[in-house]
Amino acid sequence: MKHSSLYKNLAILLFFSFLIPGTSFSQSTFSFSSNLSLGAKGVDVLELQKALNMDTRTAVAFSGPGSLGEETDYFGALTRLAVIKFQEIYKNETLVPAQLSSGTGFVGIFTRTKLNNLLTKSPSAVSNLPVHIETPALPNNAVPTFNESALSSLGVGLGPMLYGIEPYFVKPGSNIILRGKGFFGDNQVFIDGKLFLDKIKGSKEGTAINVTLNQTIAIGKHSVFVKNINGTTENQPNAVDVMVVSEVPIPPSITYISPTTIASDSTDEIVITGQNFSPDGNLIVGILGPTKLFPSQSNNIRLKLSDFPGTAQFKNVPIGYKIIVPVYLIIQNSSGTSNPIKIDVIVK
Repeated sequence: MKHSSLYKNLAILLFFSFLIPGTSFSQSTFSFSSNLSLGAKGVDVLELQKALNMDTRTAVAFSGPGSLGEETDYFGALTRLAVIKFQEIYKNETLVPAQLSSGTGFVGIFTRTKLNNLLTKSPSAVSNLPVHIETPALPNNAVPTFNESALSSLGVGLGPMLYGIEPYFVKPGSNIILRGKGFFGDNQVFIDGKLFLDKIKGSKEGTAINVTLNQTIAIGKHSVFVKNINGTTENQPNAVDVMVVSEVPIPPSITYISPTTIASDSTDEIVITGQNFSPDGNLIVGILGPTKLFPSQSNNIRLKLSDFPGTAQFKNVPIGYKIIVPVYLIIQNSSGTSNPIKIDVIVK
């Protein structure tokens, strides 16, 4: 009987450690210094997922890629959803200063500051801490250069990195923003391998470049990379492009979900209502994992909780206990990504 009680309590502890909202962040030596958004890839994204997974309220996923111990370096829909939850939990520090009322999923200065404040830094791990480099004033807008080999031991990468382009779907002649880091001094912007802009300045932080496309640019997908005195993004792991279209598609949006509360073992239909759903291919993404593609009918998408691969974990709840798990869902299709919507799953 004692062993039975011990195993039961251990099972409760393990299950609740994944599903009950946590409130503390573990010590980390990483510091976020670059803006991050959907489509970004790299070590910053990997560390972002690790940070978000320290609190189960903001976990990227409970199983599979993105879950605790299986973090990835790609900023996809699940990471964006986790960032939105993080921003809304800490809205006074991340949203209010930017005059926003709801999370955006974009990791900017206020979100980065809050993440860094929550991560206790170890003084011994110098290589992962931000390094401030002071240089004298330079005449005629000269670009400071640094000895990269001398700084490599400190983990400082000076070369540019292009994370993504906002917005992705644009018309000819539109303004776009190249998001990344290391855009200091004079930058060159290349489109489809050809020089498009020369000696263009980035933002003060070196994280953005504003570009206006030509009215004559062809309809279709165009590759983009940035080059400056410290390097190029041409051969970075993730290729970045912009889609030029004659008519910009309107992304899907969710109006409501029914029911708003459902038992974990229910076989009832879940109906998501909104606009701009694809008639033949909508991916439902949430902390329980992505579903298969679902069609829509009359602005409705119908599915069941069992369509999510992560629901199998609910079977591990000890008998006699009841918890409520908030599950946020978003819809992705060829026109973009929707706003999130919440459904509470009752597990008992």
